[in-house]
Amino acid sequence: MKIKLFFPLLLITNLLMGQAKYTSWTNKTYKVAGTWSVQKINDQYFFILQNDFKTSQGPDLKIFLVQKEIDKIGKNEAVDTEGIFLDDLTSATGSQRYAIPQNIDITKYHSIVIHCKKYSVVWGGVKLNEQ
Repeated sequence: MKIKLFFPLLLITNLLMGQAKYTSWTNKTYKVAGTWSVQKINDQYFFILQNDFKTSQGPDLKIFLVQKEIDKIGKNEAVDTEGIFLDDLTSATGSQRYAIPQNIDITKYHSIVIHCKKYSVVWGGVKLNEQ
């Protein structure tokens, strides 16, 4: 049991300390690719997309922090009703940075999702931790 808990804790710790960068995305409706990380900069956590980030263009694309695991989120699930809105997706390519609200305990969230709010379509997302 202790070993099972160690690895998820290590992943969360690395994410929160900004020590790790990841390239794993779960695609839903469209392909999403590129390196991402969660980093703490001056007492503020950020979801950071690197220069190699790429996805399809779409209307009304937004970034949400979601408690549900990305593997359990449907392609047409309205994550905006239960998730924390971070910001509009600035661009379908390239380096970007999104602030995570300071009053949020990120350890209680499992995914960051790119979602088209207008048509309730999930582009894809990342898994922040593993159960």
